[in-house]
Amino acid sequence: MIPPRMGTLDARPLVRTIFLAGCAVGAMAPEIHAQAVSFSGRPEGEAQARLARFLETESYTVWTRDTVLSREDRVTGHLVILEGEVRIAGHVEGDIYVVDGVLFLRPGARIDGKLLVLGGGFYGSSLAEVRDGVTYRPTERLRVLPEGGGWVIFGAEEPLPAFGLDGLSGFLLPIYQRVDAVTVGWGATARALAVPWRPDLQFAVRFKTARSRLEGSVRQLWHPSRRLSFGVEAGRATVSNDDWIRREWINSLYVLVAGEDYRNYYEADRIGLVLELETPDRLRFRLGGRWEKARSLEARGIFALFADSLEVARPNPPVDDGEIVGLLASAEWERGDRRSRMSLRVALEGASADLAGDFSFLRGEAQAELRLPIVGRHAVELWGIARGDLAGRLPRQRWSALGGIGTLPPFPILGMRGERLLFAEATYVFSLLDIARLGSADLLVRGSLGSAWSEGDPFRTEESVSFAARVLGLELGASYGAPALPYAPRWVVYLDVRLPRGPRVP
Repeated sequence: MIPPRMGTLDARPLVRTIFLAGCAVGAMAPEIHAQAVSFSGRPEGEAQARLARFLETESYTVWTRDTVLSREDRVTGHLVILEGEVRIAGHVEGDIYVVDGVLFLRPGARIDGKLLVLGGGFYGSSLAEVRDGVTYRPTERLRVLPEGGGWVIFGAEEPLPAFGLDGLSGFLLPIYQRVDAVTVGWGATARALAVPWRPDLQFAVRFKTARSRLEGSVRQLWHPSRRLSFGVEAGRATVSNDDWIRREWINSLYVLVAGEDYRNYYEADRIGLVLELETPDRLRFRLGGRWEKARSLEARGIFALFADSLEVARPNPPVDDGEIVGLLASAEWERGDRRSRMSLRVALEGASADLAGDFSFLRGEAQAELRLPIVGRHAVELWGIARGDLAGRLPRQRWSALGGIGTLPPFPILGMRGERLLFAEATYVFSLLDIARLGSADLLVRGSLGSAWSEGDPFRTEESVSFAARVLGLELGASYGAPALPYAPRWVVYLDVRLPRGPRVP
């Protein structure tokens, strides 16, 4: 055995150490701020503008991976979180900007600056501290893509096609009701993408089988920005003021199965101007002027799968023939998810026969919805609507009705009708289990009250209480009320399809 020479150094361990250190640095490269982030295009709204200005400073650290910051960890400086899921229980000495990612603030977390979350999710804690406040915009449509060793953030909207079909290959969902029987339709949208303000033309044709009549509608809009649109709309359609009770396809299903139509109708020719604006906070405004000519429609015998009589339909009330020329304004706001949500809508319509048309009135409306989780699997759902004449007398095509399943189950279908409507319900919900992401199975108790009346009529509310089980929106229950009618049942068993009502645009 020959001993090694004195002064000789084996370099292999040193090379191996340098190589491993280089790999570790390379693996950490996506997390350091040297890889810049930029904002592409013009920011939409104040929150995006704040993000764009911040990214220009380049004094931040970028996190793109799922990361956990424990109680003992401390980060000095600002953070930009892109698409990853980050859980913070420690201390961040700066601002945090999250784009299309998910951030959990654990109890004891401390943020010395501001927190801005655009898209994705944010789950805070009352025991966490954010010194300069939280801005959460879950509906911001932003997308993050790598580019040139860094990242680019831009609006996530996909380019629209020059021609698109509505529904299924242009065919709209069929409608079934007691004045037109089956209505089938076809619609499409054409867009001039190369023209400034990207004008589009939406059109639809519908065929009414009961009257063998063809009708249509057209809407032409200009879009100066993603959130602002204006244009003209015109058409002939069968209209109902009772669409707040349930969605059109649900009402059609009731007519087909049981012959029960929970809407009254009239026919209207309409021409109008419209301006629509949506803010980054999901507040939507709609302004416009409209000419309308109304005509009464008669109910017809309809086929139903399980009705006692297939030839007799509940009468459809007449309207006041004439023209309405007026202005309309509405504002809507909604926010939430499957577990909690809130929505609000207010609207005004004014008409003057001294200027044009045959009627003078001022009509107001307010709708509100709230679903609030409380302890554990318990939640409260609240819903209310009020509408009616603020000045003048409303023509009968602006009257509303209620009664029957969907409002007050023990009472006759749309048995109350008038210029003024008041309805509210409160539901206590106990969730038995969640079914994937589709919904839940619930037990519930609901109290409802409402009235529809006209000037000169006595104001009287009717009430009901319901006990039900609900699975994925299908509700089976029993309801108790006291209709002021001889031999009217006080208890009724009902089957309903219950989905979030949300605001409805007339």
